[in-house]
Amino acid sequence: MVFRDLSEPYSPEPLKSLGSISSHTRPVECLDGQALSADSAILYTGDTMGVIKAWILQKDTSGGRPRWVATLKDTVDHHRTRINDIRYGNGQLWTGGYLGS
Repeated sequence: MVFRDLSEPYSPEPLKSLGSISSHTRPVECLDGQALSADSAILYTGDTMGVIKAWILQKDTSGGRPRWVATLKDTVDHHRTRINDIRYGNGQLWTGGYLGS
């Protein structure tokens, strides 16, 4: 997964990469998160195998152009099938997946 700068959505310039995450072994279907400050955030990602990963994102400006560095905080694999939706708010994480028939 790659983070892109969308601060100027009408610019004719190509989107610039701001960081990436490569810990999931299956495609990520959904994500949600919350800014903790101007330089940090928490991000939750859910994939097609039912795995949820929690990330701490920190902005790194030491190289000139800002980049977001992701540190894996936790992995949750209680779903048996894909995660269709994730919602984070008020300190709670809500997830939805396909139960099948």
